[in-house]
Parts: sequence; structure tokens; C-alpha cells
Amino acid sequence: MNIQSKAASVNFENVTKIYGADVVAVNSVSFVIESGTLVTLLGPSGCGKTTILRMIAGLEMSNSGRILIGDNDVSTLPATDRDVSMVFQSYALFPHMTVGENVAYGLNVSGVEKNEARDKAMDSLKLVGLDGYADRLPSELSGGQQQRVAVARALVLEPEVLLFDEPLSNLDAKLRRQVREEIRDIQRNLGLTVVYVTHDQEEALAVSDRIIVMNEATIAQEGSPRDLYEFPTDIFVADFIGDANLLEVEITAIEGDFAKIRFGGVEVPLPHRNLKPGISHIAIRPESIIMSGDTTQPGLAGSIVKTNYLGSHMEYTISTELGDLFVIGRDVVSPFAENTPVTATLANHGVTLVGD
Repeated sequence: MNIQSKAASVNFENVTKIYGADVVAVNSVSFVIESGTLVTLLGPSGCGKTTILRMIAGLEMSNSGRILIGDNDVSTLPATDRDVSMVFQSYALFPHMTVGENVAYGLNVSGVEKNEARDKAMDSLKLVGLDGYADRLPSELSGGQQQRVAVARALVLEPEVLLFDEPLSNLDAKLRRQVREEIRDIQRNLGLTVVYVTHDQEEALAVSDRIIVMNEATIAQEGSPRDLYEFPTDIFVADFIGDANLLEVEITAIEGDFAKIRFGGVEVPLPHRNLKPGISHIAIRPESIIMSGDTTQPGLAGSIVKTNYLGSHMEYTISTELGDLFVIGRDVVSPFAENTPVTATLANHGVTLVGD
């Protein structure tokens, strides 16, 4: 199956989708998804991410703007005339058909000769690790196996673009991690163009080359997982991507590329990110707060009010003059106890100024 050679880019040019008279689901959105990459659309319910996915598939039509797959303008083409495949949240397998028949179904409907369709279905099942399962019914498979059948059914059509709509939401936590790794491996090995929709931040960070964060029908920020986690542009992105402590601080001065901020009685330099002196906000990741039992050292004074043991790490809530802070500690052998006075300082990563 030569899927790699068919992978195509996806280009949105000022695309808008309005439902009814005034419900704006997608508001003049532009982005480019490069061929052979996995890009995740991430955001809360109602932000527009699923509408974008459906417009790529041709299941919804835009009101304005252009949608290109490769060099072809597909803005007005129906789903049947677009070379894309979608993997749905519900799997949508035919319960009365065998696994092999489910995977070959799209080829059979397209007029592919029966033996050729079955051979391609076997190849596709082998790609997802289900070689030998062709004669089983979906009801005889686990949830993870059913999801892989749905992926195989999409792959067998050799699409230019493969779409995933919340594909792991019906799986338990351990299985979600396993299946997302399998999806990522297949995407990389075959060089597929994948557009992936989820509301799960950890899932997006784990599988993506790039993430497009949506908020209220527009793009809030796009970039690599590391950029979005460590350098969110505003409070919404900082709060939505992972856990973040959002604090009001004072920028006391700008010196070169850095701003001096006042934090717990000490000044800390951070890249200014084009912000001006005055009141601003910082986002601090919980693993970037360093706690010490030595309360004589400079830093933010606090007291531990809550501890939780999670096996691989500790979670703490510390009370400070700036409010409660959520902290992750890696020492599970000698953790801090509740009511312990501590001094908090900042690591040199995972701390950034953010706009409003």
C-alpha cells in the first residue's frame, strides 16, 4: 500500500462557517498543515475544532474563504469527491460484518474487485497489528482493537488526508496511551497527513508535530507542543494547555530582551514578550516551582496545606501571599508534610509572561 506518496497539505484561507443567522462556529481562520505531518486541533467544547475537521472532510461547507487539499480547491466539493478518510469517535463498525469485510467495505463500494479489496484489507489490518483477525466480528474485539479496525478501514482507502475525531475518548487511560502511540507510529512510518481533534491536552502534546489551539471560533495560538506548553501567548492558552499557576505580577523595568518582575519580594528576569512595565501576569508550570524547607532564603514564603501521593510524584498545594499554588515534586521518598513552612523559588524553565 503506497499511502505515503498521496499525502497532501491542507490550507485554510480566511475560512468562516456560520450556522443559521448569527452563530459563528469558525471565524476567518487561516492555517497550513504541511504534507506528512500530524496536526492537532485542540480546544474546549464549542470552540470550532470539530467544525474545521468536518469542513476538511466535506461534511460541512464554509460560508466564505478557501479550503485547499494539496493544490486543489475543495471548498465546494462534497465529501464523496474529496480524497480524505475519517476515523470517528464511535468507531462506526458494521456489527453484522466481519473485521475484514468492515475494512474492505469502502473499496467494495468504490467498485474495487472483490479479491483485490480483500488483499488490501489484509495489508491494512497488518499495519495496525490485527493480522489474523479478519474473520472475527467487531463484538469479539476489545475497544482498542475496534479502534484499530476503524483506523485500518480509513487507511485502506489510501487518503491524501486522514482525519481523527476524538478517537480515544471511549478507551480507558492505559489503552488510550497505547493506541495513541500506535496511531503516531503509523503516521510517521507511512508519512501520512493527519488532522487530529481532541479536547485532551496530554493526548495532543503526546502525538502532535504541531497544535492549533482554538478558542471562540478563532485560533488562540499554534506551534509545537513544547512552544505551547512553555511559551503560551495568553492566559487562556496557559490555563488550557496543562496545569499552570497564573499570578498577577509587576513588571518593574525592561532591560534589553528581559523584563524585571517582582515575585514574592524578589526581582526575577524573564523575556519581556513585548509587554510593558506595569501590572501583568505570569504562568508558572507546577513542576517549575522549587520548594525549600529553608525559610531564611530569598523567595516566596508559604505553607503546605495539601499533599497527594501519585506514585511517580507528589502534588502539593501551598498557601502564599499571592494565593494558593499547585506544585509537583518528584521526591516521593521524603515528601513534605502538611503545614510545613516552605520558601518557593522559580526554575529556569516553564515560567513565562503572558498577555491578557
